[in-house]
Amino acid sequence: MILSVLSALAEPTRLAAPQILHDGDKHCVCDLMRRLGVTQGRMSRHMRVLKQAGPLIDRRNAQWLRYRIWHRICSVYWTQHGLKA
Repeated sequence: MILSVLSALAEPTRLAAPQILHDGDKHCVCDLMRRLGVTQGRMSRHMRVLKQAGPLIDRRNAQWLRYRIWHRICSVYWTQHGLKA
């Protein structure tokens, strides 16, 4: 898991997205693309890569797909590997 997460975070936009998501709120692609200055298609692809690589979860609300970091999974993983949150 750690290699796939690090690989996904090697791209600057994918590194910036979790920093926004870290606030605990749910964010839609439109919010992320506005804050990061990328197109909708590009942001959606980045979020798909991050979701496949690590502990992002999404929830559909009508036509909106909102993303957040699954903090409990992050904490368990970090603890198991001797890392600090």
